[in-house]
Amino acid sequence: MSGKKFVCICLILCLLLPVLPAQVFAEEGAPAEPSAVVTAESIPGTDGAVETAAPETTQPDRPTEPPKTQTEPVQTTPVVTTPATTPVPTTPPQTTPPQTTPPQTTPPQTTPGPEGGQEPVAGNPPVLTGYRVSTSEIKKDGKVTITVSVKHPDATLRQIGGKENLDITRLVDSFSGGTVSVDVTSKETEMLTYDVTFTDLVYTGVGKSLRFLAGYKQTRDPFNTLEITVVEAVEYVPPEPTISYGGGGVQMDSSVPNLVVSGYNYGGNPVPAGGKFSLAFTLLNTGKLAVENIVVTVDGGDNFTIDGSSNTFFYNKIASNKQEEQTVNMQAVTGAKTGAQTIGITCKYEYVDGSRRGTANGEIRLSIPVIQPDRFQVNQPTLPEAVYAGEETMISLSYVNKGKADVSNVEAELDGEVDSAAKVQYLGNFEPGKSGSIGFVFTPQTAGKTDITLKIQYEDAGQEIHTLTFPLSLDVQDSPVMEGDDMDYLAEEPKSGPGVWPFAAAGAVLLTGAIVFLLLRRRKARKAQLNPEETWEEWDLPQNQEYLGTEHQDEEETTP
Repeated sequence: MSGKKFVCICLILCLLLPVLPAQVFAEEGAPAEPSAVVTAESIPGTDGAVETAAPETTQPDRPTEPPKTQTEPVQTTPVVTTPATTPVPTTPPQTTPPQTTPPQTTPPQTTPGPEGGQEPVAGNPPVLTGYRVSTSEIKKDGKVTITVSVKHPDATLRQIGGKENLDITRLVDSFSGGTVSVDVTSKETEMLTYDVTFTDLVYTGVGKSLRFLAGYKQTRDPFNTLEITVVEAVEYVPPEPTISYGGGGVQMDSSVPNLVVSGYNYGGNPVPAGGKFSLAFTLLNTGKLAVENIVVTVDGGDNFTIDGSSNTFFYNKIASNKQEEQTVNMQAVTGAKTGAQTIGITCKYEYVDGSRRGTANGEIRLSIPVIQPDRFQVNQPTLPEAVYAGEETMISLSYVNKGKADVSNVEAELDGEVDSAAKVQYLGNFEPGKSGSIGFVFTPQTAGKTDITLKIQYEDAGQEIHTLTFPLSLDVQDSPVMEGDDMDYLAEEPKSGPGVWPFAAAGAVLLTGAIVFLLLRRRKARKAQLNPEETWEEWDLPQNQEYLGTEHQDEEETTP
């Protein structure tokens, strides 16, 4: 072999040696496969002939490993060559590019939107851009208003169908109560931005989170949970009772301060049911320590309501022996009971004793007199058509109690120059809704103009006495005189005296009997003229009844 051929073979080996180790050790512990046949390129010799070396296999006794499948990359088998006296032609190895799997991401947890809505309009969820609070420090049981700013880059006001389709729902967090309102701050075609205001939230003292769901009613976009951390919230830590020892004695904590109502005013007069009034009261701190974060609640109970304002009031601080005044507009309910009714005032507050913060509360009761309005009604009396001297006359008055309380000690009195068995009548109590009539029976003695007065006296629910007066002027006529011999058979009626109704009934019976007797006598006389032989003694009542039934027939028979 010539020197030029040897030099060329050495150069080829030098080029291949740096690559072979990286391929051999590309995968640690991978079994080697039979090497591929490597052929050297043709190198022209001095005589123009081309010599090739026989292929040489590494590790011929080791079985071949089956090829990898699916996503695993195909391993390239290193080529091992042995220097020979003749150049070895090589074939470049064939490799398959490795397959890669894209990384999987878990989408954020969302709540599905309403079924049957319009197509989703937004790809990315809304985000919070900030918040505002009404106070710089929020403590346990304190009220606060928080405004949260939200933007939705992938939605507009027109796409969601207007402000009314915004849906905000509170979730469980560190606050309770409150109301929610939404104010859109973007134009119809601009990126959607809006403010969510939570009014009168009450801080529970645990945690600092405010959470809510935000979504749209008319689209199928999912509802997203938005949460902020309210750094102004101060978590409540219950104080531990401590007793310090010093100077051989025990140093006790200071006494708990108390809030009391030192005075109140409701107008002075009893409040009518359904009436409005202003309640003014003064809170006084009687303790030696200042009280802070005072929450005062007014409770009207079953008889009073708040008129056009809140029943809860807040004071930042009341120093020792200092006071605060408050006025509340109230109204008594229409069904309130007559008498002294109570209004409750509850106070919750905190105080600082050295390094310890404590809480306390108190309940105060105020007494307000309530009265039901007087609605007892008595109508004008009903006068008879004619009044005769010496005859009994009755006048009545109708009444009704339209109020919601009893009318007590009702009395009726007749005053005038007439005779009456009962000029004063005690009628007792009239409950609500009762109606009836009050009657006066009297006998005028002389004819002419007679003046009388009817009086009704009673007490209302407030024990106030009322008197209703009805003056009357009567034109008394003389008693009618009946002419003829028939008056001899009429019995004289009693003029006056006790037991009016028995005498009146007896008089009516006598009058009826007299009329019947006169009719019978006249018919008897007529029959006697037709039949002179018949006498009065022979005529009796059965015969007369028979005659009455046949009178018309007898007259027809005797008519010539």
